[in-house]
Order: sequence, then structure tokens, then C-alpha cells
Amino acid sequence: MKFGGTIESLRSNLPGVALGAVVLLLGAVSCWRSDALEAAEKQLATKQALANRLGRNVKQAAQLPEQAAALKASRQAIEARILRGAEIGPHAEFFYRLEREAGVKLIELRPQPAPPLPKGSAPRVIPVPFSLSLQGSWPQVLGFLELLEADERYVRVQLMTVGSNPTNRQEALTATLAVELLGRP
Repeated sequence: MKFGGTIESLRSNLPGVALGAVVLLLGAVSCWRSDALEAAEKQLATKQALANRLGRNVKQAAQLPEQAAALKASRQAIEARILRGAEIGPHAEFFYRLEREAGVKLIELRPQPAPPLPKGSAPRVIPVPFSLSLQGSWPQVLGFLELLEADERYVRVQLMTVGSNPTNRQEALTATLAVELLGRP
């Protein structure tokens, strides 16, 4: 009897029973879809990050032609400063020009053998070593180094020794340098 009475009471409260069934159904769907919500949020965050990156790329691409032209001009300027390693004459003339400008006397200028190239791919640039000796007063020797440093060529001073005659301090200083110019093979 109780079962029949329960059915009868459900029929009399049909709107409440329907509402309860909808609430239970929505609760079950909510539990079932909660993990899908987290996955969708992660996917949304990933897509937003990609969209932001692409947006920045589009904004920066507007300046790309100017940047490419600036890079090309810089590369040409660097190429003009790099010398050919096999051409000894222009390198020697470079040192003779510095000698004239600094007022020192170039005693000796010798090209040194190039260091061995690393195995594998051919290097784009190599050091072209020189050994030189010069004479002059201290300001002249410093002037030579300043001119060497200020020149447009890429120069690295590997070693420098400066000495004077201990018996006659009025004589000019003697400086010996080991330098490397940057060149192409």
C-alpha cells in the first residue's frame, strides 16, 4: 500500500518532482563535465598565448624591411673591414701608414704563419698574425697603439713588450708587438 501511496503523492506534486529530476540531471552533467572544463581552459590559455605571439609578430613585421636593410648595411660595413688573409701587401701598407701617422720607426714587420684551421667546416674568418718591432718615444708608441685601436680594421694585440736601453735612457723605446688582423681565408 505504501508503494501505491508514494506514486499517488508523486503525481500530485508533479512540478516539484520534475524540478527535482532536472536538478539531479544537471548535477550529474556538471560532475561529468567538470574535467572537460579544465581541459578546455588549458586549451584556451594555449591558444591565447599563440594568438598573442602571432599578434606581436604581425606588429613587428611592419618594421622588417627597415631592419633587413639595416642588417644588410651593417654586414657590408663589416665585410669592408675584413681583409683577405692571402694578401700581404695591403696589410703591410696598413702598418706603414700607421708608422707615418704616429711618427715611430718601424724596424721589422713580419707576417707570421696562420694558426691551423679547425677541422670540420671552413671558418668564415681567420686571424692573420704579424710580428712587428718599432722605435719611438713613449708618446709615439702610445700614439701608434691608439691609431691601431682606432682604425677601421679588426685588430687584436696578442703580446706587447716595451723596453729601453739601460745604459742610455735618452734613446728611443723599442716595442715589439704580436698582432692579429681579422681576415678571410
